[in-house]
Amino acid sequence: MPLTSVPGSTARQLAWSFAGLATLLAACEWALRAADFQHARGADRRVVWSAERDGELRAGDGLYQLDPVCLWSPRPGALIPWTDGARINPDGFRGPQLAVERTPGVLRIAVMGGAATLGVGVRWEDTYAARLVQILGQRGVRAEVLCASAEDHTVVQGLERWRHVVRAWRPQVVILGYFGVREHGQAPQGRTDSTRIAEMRAAARPVHPPGLRDRLRLLHVASWIRDACSGVYWQERDLAFIERRLAPTLARLDWPGERRVPYHEYVTALETLLHEIRAEGARPVLLNVPQHPSVPYDAVLDVYQRGAVEVASWTDTLVVDGRNAFVRAVAEEEIPSQDLFLGDLGPSECGHLSIAQALADEMLARFGARR
Repeated sequence: MPLTSVPGSTARQLAWSFAGLATLLAACEWALRAADFQHARGADRRVVWSAERDGELRAGDGLYQLDPVCLWSPRPGALIPWTDGARINPDGFRGPQLAVERTPGVLRIAVMGGAATLGVGVRWEDTYAARLVQILGQRGVRAEVLCASAEDHTVVQGLERWRHVVRAWRPQVVILGYFGVREHGQAPQGRTDSTRIAEMRAAARPVHPPGLRDRLRLLHVASWIRDACSGVYWQERDLAFIERRLAPTLARLDWPGERRVPYHEYVTALETLLHEIRAEGARPVLLNVPQHPSVPYDAVLDVYQRGAVEVASWTDTLVVDGRNAFVRAVAEEEIPSQDLFLGDLGPSECGHLSIAQALADEMLARFGARR
């Protein structure tokens, strides 16, 4: 019967019951928020970059953004955290903004790679890309540079970024820093870079404003219970456990896990990238950026790097070994080896300058001043 016909005592009991339930739910919601309990949707639990960096990617307000071309890329206008207010330029590159059309008589260079090529930890003016332009100018070659790098990028990401972004700028020299360091790393959740790129493109959908599920942690609990009952939660937990167990043995040649770019795919992607650069009339250069002396010997990385040199040999690609540049800097300029690196193990200002000098020497010897 209608609530209005319920006797007064019964109506009061129902009201108190509803109030008590609401109070209990509110208390549970508060406790869940205090504990910061969250259970993301299935798609959002798929790692794009890493568990630590994905929050920034999805928030869209950090240095990087989600990018179906290559998983993540620098966000136009983003503040570069280690600088004094410098930002990613409007085209999504570090450094001065360039016109799409080349300037006659000016050599256009593109640099692609990871953190060292981006210049993490140093000012733009001190990166090897900017220093290279400066040194070439001093030697009579006018040049400009397009820095299309991103932290932790692999050659698979670089190949896609070249095809969909960098090629349109028609560089005449392309310097590539993909020498196996990131490629041989552990694939998050056992999903290679190629797999994650394919998944992101297949799942591309418009971003909607946060809904009720995003605001209520009680609904997160309901989602967790559903996944626990279906077995999804336990499967994901077991996979995470296996990854943690395998991580310490990554450098073993017989490692049973999945690498971000398996060796055969690394060689194929690198060869394809070199051929595509040449097909556009540009000259590719492979750059091996030195690693800090404290980094232990890695037999798997050595295999990847020897593979890169072999690919370069049968594609007639110039290889510049930055390790030799660092050895010369220590021997000839008497720079302590530790001064060539930053505290986070990337090249320091001195290190970038040594790399730029080696690149200028090798490029002028191989290519001359032709543009």
